[in-house]
Amino acid sequence: MTLAVFGPFTLTGECYFDGTSADVGTFVTTSVDHSAWHDYATRNGNSDWSAGTPVQIGYETDSSTGSPQFTGPNDGSTALASGNGNYFANVFTGIGSYLGSGGGATVPGCTFFGFYNSFT
Repeated sequence: MTLAVFGPFTLTGECYFDGTSADVGTFVTTSVDHSAWHDYATRNGNSDWSAGTPVQIGYETDSSTGSPQFTGPNDGSTALASGNGNYFANVFTGIGSYLGSGGGATVPGCTFFGFYNSFT
């Protein structure tokens, strides 16, 4: 699901059930080739990022039945810069999931939250 669109960047959230757990992650894509990103939480980045290539930012959660999970920005953010140098952003994301109880829901409940600062 699309969470936000700002400049050339699109922030999406994914929530899926693999049969035993609910997995939740946050991703970002760019529409401008040669963009750059750096994720403080995972210490990963790329200074030659291709348009249309999704990148997972922050950590994902993985909740089993009856065991809710939650993760916040993990002491930092994700920095983004467009390849043409016209747009910059700093994104803070958090996610959560809950699969219900043993006799409860089998569809994952997912939460996405956060904010971004951007400038041109």
